Amino acid sequence: MLKKLSLDYKYLNEIKPLDWVYFGVVALGAALLYQYRFDMTLSVMHARDLITCIAHGDFLDFYDVVTAKAMDGGYGVQGLGILESANYNIFLYLVLSIIILPFVIIEKLASVSISIRVYLQYVELVILLLDIIAACFVDRVCQTFGFEKNHSKKIGYLFLTSLILLFSTVGFHQLDIIYILFLLLALEEYGKERYLQFSLYMSVAIMLKPFPAFVFFPLILLKIKKVLPAVLYIAIGFFFSFLFYIVFGRGEGYRATKAAMEEHYGFVDRLSNFGVESGVGILSFMLIVFVLVCIFAYCSHPQKGIETYKYVVFLGLSLFTAFSAFVLWHPQWMAILALFTVMALPVATNRKAVFFCDIFAGTGYFIISYIKYFHPGWVESLVNGGILPMLFRREYTGPKATDALANIIDIDFLGRHAYAVMISSLLAMCALVYKSLKDDREVDSSYERVLVYARSIPLLVYQVGILFFYFKFK
Repeated sequence: MLKKLSLDYKYLNEIKPLDWVYFGVVALGAALLYQYRFDMTLSVMHARDLITCIAHGDFLDFYDVVTAKAMDGGYGVQGLGILESANYNIFLYLVLSIIILPFVIIEKLASVSISIRVYLQYVELVILLLDIIAACFVDRVCQTFGFEKNHSKKIGYLFLTSLILLFSTVGFHQLDIIYILFLLLALEEYGKERYLQFSLYMSVAIMLKPFPAFVFFPLILLKIKKVLPAVLYIAIGFFFSFLFYIVFGRGEGYRATKAAMEEHYGFVDRLSNFGVESGVGILSFMLIVFVLVCIFAYCSHPQKGIETYKYVVFLGLSLFTAFSAFVLWHPQWMAILALFTVMALPVATNRKAVFFCDIFAGTGYFIISYIKYFHPGWVESLVNGGILPMLFRREYTGPKATDALANIIDIDFLGRHAYAVMISSLLAMCALVYKSLKDDREVDSSYERVLVYARSIPLLVYQVGILFFYFKFK
C-alpha cells in the first residue's frame, strides 16, 4: 500500500491537490510576504491619473499631464522629478486602471481614502491571477502544437511553479505578465499556422514591451521564406507600436520622459554595451547572436506540430540566454526567459539534466536579483513592502540580509559565481533542446515530482527566512 502510494506521488502523472497546495504556499508567499513598491506605487498613481484624464476628456494628453505633475514633485515617491513620470505604454496603464477602478469608485462614492499599500497588495493578487491565466494559455499552446491534453496541463503547472516566473512577476510586483499573455496568444496562432493573427498578437506584445521582438523575427523566418510575405508580416508585427508613436509618442511629455529615462538608465545602450571594439564602434555580442539565430531560423525547415514547437523553444531560449549573458537586465525582464525555459522541459533529450539546469538557472537568477543589482537595504525594503508590517504595524528593523551574508561569504564572489551558474545552465539547456531537434521519439510525459518542486524551493526557503527574522528581531 505504502509502496503504491509512494510510486503514485513520485511522478507528476496528474496534478493532485498536494501540487496545488504547494503552488499556493509558494505563490501566496511571494505575493504577500515581500514586494518591490517603488515601480508599482508610481504605476498605480499614474493609472489613477489616467482615470481622471479620461473622466475630464484629457485622454490624449495623459503623458503631458503626468509629466508636468512629476516635474512639480506631485508624486514624491523618491523625489526623482521627471523620472517619476509615466514611462510605460498607455495600454498597460489602461489595464491597470481597469484593475484598480473598483477602489477608485469606492473612494469617490464613500468619500474615503484607501491606503496605497492596500492598492498595491490588491494589484499583487491580480498579478498572481494573471500568472494562472497565463498557465492556462501555456496549456492551450502546447495542445495546439500536438501535446496530449493531460501532458499540456502539466506543462502549464511547470510554468506556474517556475521560480523565475514567480519572482519576476509576483515577487517583484511587475506587470510583464500582460505582454506574456499576448505572446502566448501569438504562439497559439503560430502553432495553427495562422501567421496574420500571429503577427497581430505579436504586435500588441511588442507594443507593450520590446522583448518579444527578438523572437518575432526568427519565428517569421522559420516559416516564411519569401521576402515579400516576410516583410509584410514583420510590418504588421510593429503596427501597434507605430500607432502608439503616432498618437502618443510625439507628445512633448512622453518624449521628455523617454529622453530622461534613457539618459539615466541607458536602456537602448545596454544592447550594444557588451561586445568588442571594432573599427566602427562596439561589436555587440547580443546583436551578433540575434543575426545568427535569424539565419539559423531561415535555413531550417521543421515540419508541423511538436517538431516546430522544438524549434520555437530553441530559438527563444537561445536568444534570451544571450540576452541574460550580454545585457544588463532587471529581474522583471526575465519573465520571458521563464516561458522558454519551461517550454524546454518536455522536449529536451535528458529529462533529469534539463530539470537540474532549470533549478540551477533559477537559483542563480534569484541570487543575482537580490545581491548584485540593488543596494544593501533592498532585501529589507522588499519585506517592508509586504503584508507583515500591515498586519503587525511594525517594519522590519533587524540585521540587514546582505550584511549577515557578507559575514559568511564575499558578496561579489557569490554574485559572480551565481551569474556563471545561471548562464552555463541556460547554455546547457540550449544544447539539450538543440539535440532534440532531429529526435523524432515520442515526448515523455512523466516528471519526477521532487524535481518539479525543487525548481521553486529557493523562494520557499526565502519566505521561511522572512518569517523567522521578522518575528525574531522585534
